[in-house]
This record gives sequence, C-alpha cells and structure tokens, in this order.
Amino acid sequence: GTIKAECDALAVTVGQLLAPALGRNVRVDALTREPSPFATLFPAEIVRATLDDQTRVRLFLKHLGPEEATQPDKQRRDREPRVYESLLCEPGLPVPGFYGSRRNVATDRTELYLEYVDDWSLRYQDLKHWFTAARRLAHLLNQALAREGRAVVGATDLHALWLLGRLIEDLLDRYL
Repeated sequence: GTIKAECDALAVTVGQLLAPALGRNVRVDALTREPSPFATLFPAEIVRATLDDQTRVRLFLKHLGPEEATQPDKQRRDREPRVYESLLCEPGLPVPGFYGSRRNVATDRTELYLEYVDDWSLRYQDLKHWFTAARRLAHLLNQALAREGRAVVGATDLHALWLLGRLIEDLLDRYL
C-alpha cells in the first residue's frame, strides 16, 4: 500500500543522504518513524533506521511547508536548508549534523534531514542551561563571522544573545 511505498522511498532517500556522511554506500534494512514531540510550526518526525551493517541511526526529519506563508521570514522555504548547507556545514560546529534536504513532490513540502539529538527542548531546562546555550551560540556566531574576518569577543551571556539575533539577521540577509 501507500504506507509501505512511502517507507520504501524514505528508506532509499535516507540511505542516499547518509552515504556521504558514512563514506560508503548505505542500504536501509528497516525504518520506523514517529511524530516528534518537539515539532513547533512545521511537522517533524524522529526516523530510526537500521542499516545493512546493523548500525542504528536516528534522524530528525522536518517537513517545511506552507504554514505562515504570509510571514516574511517564512516566504523562502529553502532558507533553512540553505543555512545548513552554507553556514552550518563545517565540522566541529555545535549544531546537529546536516544530512541533506529534498523536495517531496507528493506532499509539496521540503524535507530537512538532520542528526537527531537526544535531549529535551531548551524551554524545559533550568535557566543555567540557557546561559550555556547563549555561550555556545556566541561561539557558533564567532566561527561564522571569522569566515568574513569579523568576530565578537568578550560578550556576556545576555549580550551574546542580543548580538546573536542581530548578527544572524545580517548573515542571513547577506548570504541568503
């Protein structure tokens, strides 16, 4: 039926997207999917794949679609995949690994395939974790800006959050 065909197509896609990251041809022997409890605006799933060598891989699959299409920052559905491809692709950055994206003609959505990070949403964490996140985001931002010969140094946690918002907007406008 349709569900098996969808899973077969997803298994092929997952295998193709994992191959460059694993440095070999990949065949997915088994696949399960479940809705992500952390999906916000766009539907998202946790995909569990068992590969031909019995390696188990989990992916976060986000389905970018027509939601809030009138919002200026939502009008470019390719923006998030391009951010991962262009700005967050360097090894060692504190971001989930990006496996790829594809247009799903059947659902009319762009699918974003990311490394699944097994943890709770930041909104459910103590305030101290927000400051850790701010420092890591400032580090990420410094690495991105260093590519342009700029850097933010000595930022406090709260200042880093403010700078992050301003500078990410600048980077997105410049590169996307």
